[in-house]
Amino acid sequence: WDASVNGLCTLNTEVLWPTATADWGIITYVSFWDEAALPWMRGELTTSRTILSGSTFHIDPSDGILGLQ
Repeated sequence: WDASVNGLCTLNTEVLWPTATADWGIITYVSFWDEAALPWMRGELTTSRTILSGSTFHIDPSDGILGLQ
């Protein structure tokens, strides 16, 4: 992540999830949680994605800005 500016930071590297073993549906938002199950960052994707079984979901810097929780 780049440094926060006005409560927003930009992703500067790809984030990759494991291959889906079932249909996940339409993804429009992502959130990141710490090991204590507390949300610390969330954001809306620029373009929604439909994730079906066998596909891999990822976000990259071109997907937009995420706001700090």
